[in-house]
Amino acid sequence: MNVSPQEHQRVADAIARAEEKTQAEIVVVLAQSSSTYADYWLGAAALLALATPLPLIWFTLLSAQRIYLAELLLFLAFVAAFLYLPLRVRLAPKGERLARARRAANDQFVVRSVSRTRGRIGVLLYVSAAERCALVLPDVAIADRIPHAAWREAIDRLCAAAARGALIEGCVAAVEACGAALAAEFPRAPGDGDEDERPNELHVI
Repeated sequence: MNVSPQEHQRVADAIARAEEKTQAEIVVVLAQSSSTYADYWLGAAALLALATPLPLIWFTLLSAQRIYLAELLLFLAFVAAFLYLPLRVRLAPKGERLARARRAANDQFVVRSVSRTRGRIGVLLYVSAAERCALVLPDVAIADRIPHAAWREAIDRLCAAAARGALIEGCVAAVEACGAALAAEFPRAPGDGDEDERPNELHVI
């Protein structure tokens, strides 16, 4: 996934602007995919290859050696085809894709230390391009005061922009929506410090 320095800066600036109005910390992660789906694509390649010998035995006079070679070559061809990430993703059911995106988001919540903020007021915006999925994971203090439905606007704005092929624009819009929701419940007071507990940047994985 190619994200230019200018696009990185656009998201970083959006985070900085949003955090000027709230005590909360916003962390943004953009993932190319939430999983390799190796179990699906290797399994599919194996099943397709295993199905090859039967019609060859029934309808041809090929030797066992040639049938085995055909099976092997087809397995390698299927594996090569499944190296194309969008095809691998499509092999997985929609519910499984969402489940893997949630697991990956939870992992990033830990890796990016979102919960290690004063007052537990960090929030993760996780975007998985291959799964076409966006998730908002608030820390406990935020979850206690802001209902999950409040993040719907952020996700809707991101998905609408992504559908137009403007994923970075969508990330910026989602950050702005998250910032507005956070500022309403966790406004920045005049005496609050300006130190960022988490870097204002787009994490691309």
